[in-house]
Amino acid sequence: MLGLELSRNPFQTHPSYQAIAKLPLAERLARLRQPEVRAAILSEHATATDDPLFFRPNYDKMYLLGNPPDYEQPPENTLGRAGPPPGQAAGSAGL
Repeated sequence: MLGLELSRNPFQTHPSYQAIAKLPLAERLARLRQPEVRAAILSEHATATDDPLFFRPNYDKMYLLGNPPDYEQPPENTLGRAGPPPGQAAGSAGL
């Protein structure tokens, strides 16, 4: 499970995210709402890490859980297949 309040997220090795990663959640969210910060993060690729538990994001195997969470979604609901919401870049659902 990945998330901004969890120990792993798909952007943790992106330099622009690393620059704000240690901010308190409210401040980090405010920064992530800034178009230039979002654009910078989404333009970068995951970099190498020594963390054995980190993996490069594979949006064809990621789902938005929703509220309430849906743990048994069909493959067409993956972020890779469904694509980003209209007007957003791929991977932006995680921001």
